[in-house]
Amino acid sequence: MKTFRILIRLIFLVSSVTCMYAQQILSESENTRVREEITALNKTLVGYAEHADLEAMFRSIADREGVIIRDGRLLGTKADAYTEYQQGFQDVASLEYHFDHEIISVLSTEIVLVVSDGRSVLTTPDGRTFETPFAQTLIFGREDGEWKVIHAHASSP
Repeated sequence: MKTFRILIRLIFLVSSVTCMYAQQILSESENTRVREEITALNKTLVGYAEHADLEAMFRSIADREGVIIRDGRLLGTKADAYTEYQQGFQDVASLEYHFDHEIISVLSTEIVLVVSDGRSVLTTPDGRTFETPFAQTLIFGREDGEWKVIHAHASSP
């Protein structure tokens, strides 16, 4: 757990420095516009996950190899990741995400890094509840004018 906390702090430090650098390159209005777009999209993606709407969630994920790493495993293709998530949602009655930290680093008008941590609360159909800490990194990129998740790395201890 100590290693996990150190890793999270390191990620936040790198993300903060990156964000300060990016703000020097982009105008304030560009930075604000991109940040608002990503904030809204990320909130929408969390809503899709909480409602187990995998079809909608995966429409915002780039269709390429190696997009998602989950709990130390590379989920080769988007289809592999979809299957994994679909299986994981079979015994879920409800899911909530509670964020402790969320850092959005606008690297350019085309690339954005989102680093966050918090806890997820999962309830099974028979009423059992599980609360688990998580950390995740999302990289958003523009593809054909739309924001897509071009890389996601999520883990829970």
